[in-house]
Amino acid sequence: MNKYTLLAIIWLVVSIYALIFRENGGNPPPFPHIEKIGHFAIFFIQIWLAARAFIQSSKAVPYLGLIIFAFIYAFGTEWGQANFTETRQGSWLDGVADLIGAGTALLIVKYIYKK
Repeated sequence: MNKYTLLAIIWLVVSIYALIFRENGGNPPPFPHIEKIGHFAIFFIQIWLAARAFIQSSKAVPYLGLIIFAFIYAFGTEWGQANFTETRQGSWLDGVADLIGAGTALLIVKYIYKK
């Protein structure tokens, strides 16, 4: 297991906690749509770390597999927010922000690490 694999696993556990199990504090956001930026960033970092784990192991990055993972993870966490929290709600637009973050990470990985 390389350092990126470990970081990807840690990031996944922390983000699941943040997205599903942590209740909203009730404070108003500092500016509109800050949650979308957060969703984008969480998924960008997750997919970036996962892709780097494959690169570090000298394996091909499974772009389609990572997009499928991101899709399931994005809408799974939104479903979890809708069903397991009292102060948060699931939003398909948050899921879209998640997927845009994941896709952006993969595009950058493909550009930087093209062979």
